[in-house]
Amino acid sequence: MNNSGGYKRPNDSTMRSQGGEDGINLKELINKLKYLFNYYASFGDRMNTTNLKSNKFYKLVNDANILDERVTRKRIDLVFCAENKHKPNMQFNVFLEAITRVAVEKYAQVYGNEEPVESLRKLLKEHLLPLYDYLCDEKESNTQLPASVNLSIDTNAIMLIGNIAP
Repeated sequence: MNNSGGYKRPNDSTMRSQGGEDGINLKELINKLKYLFNYYASFGDRMNTTNLKSNKFYKLVNDANILDERVTRKRIDLVFCAENKHKPNMQFNVFLEAITRVAVEKYAQVYGNEEPVESLRKLLKEHLLPLYDYLCDEKESNTQLPASVNLSIDTNAIMLIGNIAP
């Protein structure tokens, strides 16, 4: 089925076949994507796990290192509006459509617009699932920062903390 975006959305049977080759089944994949959705929906609003706003969708895309010369903030906003029918809050089922659209935008040069399955597979494997793994690892360790984060601590702050510590 073609939509106005110029690509064919994957159907359920196509999505079911996604899991076997990459060692992940559909239910597990949906659970991981639901975790990402809930994490970003609740970012800054812990009680919200059902609605993803545009800025949080952009944060997810940015954190997953999806942005490039084709997938810009403007394109992400346009995908959000188009897939979400200009509503301010995106629900999970629309999120799944939106990430498919982002995949097609990102990998159109490689796979073409008419076959989003490979684009989606690549986006999942190279961007979304590594982000999921990172967030799960971060949640487990909760105190470790990634090696790429370099925090410099002010020596005055260290002295202050040392003075008030028992």
